[in-house]
Amino acid sequence: MAIDLGQDVSPPAPSRLHGGRLQVLALIVVLGAVLSSIWGTPRQASEAAFGAALFSGDVRAVVRDLGAPIGTEVHFGVGAWFTSASHSSVSSILWTSSDGRIYRTELGTLTTLPPPARSTAVDQESDLAPGLDEFGNIIEAPKVDVARSIEATADESGVAVPDRGSLGWSAHLGDPLGLLLLVACFALAMGPQPRRFTKWGQFWLLGLPAGAGLLWWILRDAPFDPRMRAAPEPAPRLHGAIDGGIERRSGARGFAWALLGSLVLSVVVAGIVQATIWGDRPEPQQGSVTFQVVYDDGQQGTLTL
Repeated sequence: MAIDLGQDVSPPAPSRLHGGRLQVLALIVVLGAVLSSIWGTPRQASEAAFGAALFSGDVRAVVRDLGAPIGTEVHFGVGAWFTSASHSSVSSILWTSSDGRIYRTELGTLTTLPPPARSTAVDQESDLAPGLDEFGNIIEAPKVDVARSIEATADESGVAVPDRGSLGWSAHLGDPLGLLLLVACFALAMGPQPRRFTKWGQFWLLGLPAGAGLLWWILRDAPFDPRMRAAPEPAPRLHGAIDGGIERRSGARGFAWALLGSLVLSVVVAGIVQATIWGDRPEPQQGSVTFQVVYDDGQQGTLTL
């Protein structure tokens, strides 16, 4: 303790400003990752909306939907229980628009379109039953070749054929949030004890959809919240009333909160993703979209939606 003119000059107390800056910086980084993840989450688009985008040249890439979660569909812990079942199907595709947004479209009408009827002189003179070859085997009906149909429609429209290799950078917009959640798990395991929850309780909360649990941790608990960091660090398994007038919740309470929060937030996030402000595709006028349909046996036709 130093003495100056008869007055005590104590060392400055730990600055809350430094902690506040850490909290603000962490909040900005996580919010950026959350918005990136929401932007990179597939929205639903009808066949007609996909056709209109394809016809106008607004489709940059098309891939088959293999059911892998993308963007805010990626969860771990309790949040994973409320993700949608696999989107993968024979007729489901993912595609990106020119501004990088991802859409999911079920091409049910296109893929089930029957081929145009063929009638040849040989068929007319044949005594074979329809649908059977000369050995009596059932002839499998031609199937729509989706990739070639998309290519033919783009060619007919005079626009560039969409890339079929990958969705490009759009498919990785959710990666920053996933990486931050991994870092948060490591920091939670190796860092100081949270004050409002035990470490197990905070771990379960990190599984909330769209990084909500990580945002809560930054805003409300140590080591980010200066007030919580100033409170004495509790024993690892201690819960209930602790020093500083804080009610510390157990891992079971954290699990229950995460369970309820995931149920509610999964609906909220899905609504945000599909909201018009985030890029919902408008429905084109009926009859204004025509697909060029190509079958695997070379036959061709059209489909108007």
